[in-house]
Amino acid sequence: MEGLRIATIDRLAKWGVIQSLECPLCLMKNEDLDHMFFQCPYTAEVWRRVLTWQGINRSTMHSTAEVQWAGKYMKGRSSTGLVYKLAMASSIYHLWLEHNSRIFTQKKQ
Repeated sequence: MEGLRIATIDRLAKWGVIQSLECPLCLMKNEDLDHMFFQCPYTAEVWRRVLTWQGINRSTMHSTAEVQWAGKYMKGRSSTGLVYKLAMASSIYHLWLEHNSRIFTQKKQ
């Protein structure tokens, strides 16, 4: 996920949009890209459930390791690989929506 530029909490704070660097999903740690999508307890639970649903028995990893794992084990056009990629993309999208909802509308799940 190197080079990915999205408005994480640290970037929003630099722009003066928000004051706190605390992750809006777990309220326990300052947010960065890896925390936001893979290491936050909230997002880690989402990944755990997605992996379990797909029959993948392992813990979530940091973003770089997740992408490398997917590239190694989920390449090609197998139905398993396609479902994994769709689940990963959908999870990231919905985590991003929840993240932004909590920041900009102060909505809690």
